[in-house]
Amino acid sequence: MEPANVLEINHLTLAFRTVMALNDVSLKVCTGEIHVLLGQDGAGKTTLMKVLGGLIPAKAYRGEIVLAGSPVLLHGPDEASRHGVAIIPRRPIVFPNLSVADNIVMGRLVTSRKFLVDRAAQRKQAEGLLRELEVTLDLDARVHRLDARHQRLVALARALNTRPRLMVLDEPAAYGVSPAETSQLIRILRLLAGQNIASLYLTRDPEQAMLIADRTTVLRDGAIAGTFERVNLDKTTLVTAMISQQPDRGPGPEEDETDDGVGGVFRVFRFFAGPTSRR
Repeated sequence: MEPANVLEINHLTLAFRTVMALNDVSLKVCTGEIHVLLGQDGAGKTTLMKVLGGLIPAKAYRGEIVLAGSPVLLHGPDEASRHGVAIIPRRPIVFPNLSVADNIVMGRLVTSRKFLVDRAAQRKQAEGLLRELEVTLDLDARVHRLDARHQRLVALARALNTRPRLMVLDEPAAYGVSPAETSQLIRILRLLAGQNIASLYLTRDPEQAMLIADRTTVLRDGAIAGTFERVNLDKTTLVTAMISQQPDRGPGPEEDETDDGVGGVFRVFRFFAGPTSRR
């Protein structure tokens, strides 16, 4: 039986020099829940995502992270992945010159008994993951030929391939995403919720929270300003909770809102890399 909470954060505190990036943050995400983390730029959302993805190691902060009922110390992206956390950066991380199928199975290549890549099995694996998301893509297409929406679907399928308990999505509906694309994303997250995969959905847009959230937690100036059930979501209430009490506060050295929540392509590759699966 899955625990009631896939994620518990208890009194998480993290400072960068004089900037209190996260201040006594406590948060719970239920199994199969879509939980929105709402906040202005610089509120601490990206920093929290980096902590959960192992990009900020455990020794850098105080507090406790509990995943699926067990306290964990995340010293790197590989440990986060092993504990069932998948990160979807703000801009999809793809390998542009590789095919859709290659991108989806990246880090979990299927090999034969002779340790050769089994292309047929790899293709079947990628096809199955897309089927789970109820989307269709040309598996042979080079990813650089896809638009941002389809690249995002590739990134979601690759994350699903790690069989996560929790997906952390950084501003997935930013950068000109259309209402139709947002509806598709919501549908996919609901499908994942039906598989007991929770989503922590980071956004600065209160309307996104009202559209998608089962619950919404507002992060303001690095601290929790309130958690609201779906039935109590109100735009005015959310906007009021979001407004910074420190107007001069800017992103800290690790709270770079243009960093896409990752520390470069090579660290992202390490995050997605995992044990090679064999037939």
